[in-house]
Amino acid sequence: MRRIYLFLTILVFSSAVQAQTTSSTSNPDWAANADWTGTAPQYTTNQDAVLNHSSTLTGRPVNIGSGLIFTINVGKTLSTDDKFTVKSNATLIINGTLNGTGGEDFEIKEDANVTIGSSGVINWDGDFEIKEDVTMTVEGTLIIGGDFEVKEDVNLVVNGNIQVLGEMDVKEDAVISGTGGILVSTDFDNDGTVFGCVSGDDNCCGAPYCTLGTYALPVELTNFSASHYESSVLLEWATASEKNNDFFEILRSANGLTYEIIGQIDGGGNSSQLLVYEFVDENPLLGTSYYKLRQTDFDGENEEFGPKVVNFVKENIEGQCELLVYPNPCPGNCRAKLSECPEGSAEIKLMMTDATGHIVNEVYPIRNFDGSFDIQIDVNNNLKPGVYIITAQTGEERFSQKAIIN
Repeated sequence: MRRIYLFLTILVFSSAVQAQTTSSTSNPDWAANADWTGTAPQYTTNQDAVLNHSSTLTGRPVNIGSGLIFTINVGKTLSTDDKFTVKSNATLIINGTLNGTGGEDFEIKEDANVTIGSSGVINWDGDFEIKEDVTMTVEGTLIIGGDFEVKEDVNLVVNGNIQVLGEMDVKEDAVISGTGGILVSTDFDNDGTVFGCVSGDDNCCGAPYCTLGTYALPVELTNFSASHYESSVLLEWATASEKNNDFFEILRSANGLTYEIIGQIDGGGNSSQLLVYEFVDENPLLGTSYYKLRQTDFDGENEEFGPKVVNFVKENIEGQCELLVYPNPCPGNCRAKLSECPEGSAEIKLMMTDATGHIVNEVYPIRNFDGSFDIQIDVNNNLKPGVYIITAQTGEERFSQKAIIN
């Protein structure tokens, strides 16, 4: 038996659920305690039931009765602060969300059947135990805040994601398979078969955390845009789901090669709902800018999205210059012109950089008779075909334009 000691990941579990209660006992579309015994010291199903309203149960253990079926529908949430048990031969189907907020145990008894659908989430902050001969399928997400124990002869199919913040222990003859993956944050012991990794195999996973199978990226981004908004640049993005998401960083570049961090926004941690974010760049660069989004999870892993290109041009007001490169693309003979600068403006510097950020030309031009400043771009500059950035600086203001040399 092999033991791998790994770093501990910290996750914040979401437990904010809007509770509803109904008193109907005849309708199996269970809302709060309709199809459960109401006076016993625990909630126990007495017939097949479907959760069609988001609900909260407090102070008593929850049992899915032996041989019965309990379903949480898409978009609905059940939250409990006590122990949750799926009795022998019972069936639990999660297409919505099941939250455990009290640090208690989740137990699946022998010969039970549990399915987490593609839209389903179990977010449990206690220990999670699967007893012998259980069949379980995870198409969505299972997040376990405590230890995860898989007993003998369990058949666990993971096509989604499982994240374990405590230890994971797989017993003899248990089989875990599928196209998804498992992330273990502390200690992994395997006496069974996990995605083809058998007991005694030293190549199952490694530090700083254990990744088994194909563990998906922590954030599903559905939209990312950057646009000119009044005197600023507005960045908007949305996520369909988040797993272990710590924060987003907003990066900006004048040349599309070297980026600087201009802002940071907290992520949603773990979420199966649509989350919408925005960031306003109050001091955008004039001309062409490039924006990226960098997402970082609680383990320090990150992913970048973008870039998005914005051509920021302010209205021509008194005291402001305009930079123009023409013609563009440049056929080998063109001009970069800074015009409309006010009389008495600071010294002008015009620079041209290549794709690596290297300055290939820098001049301090003399004002033309019409008040403009310009540089000539032609074959005498010994420029290779490619993309260049023309930057004009006057005082504290910078203006940039991209030029394509043919």
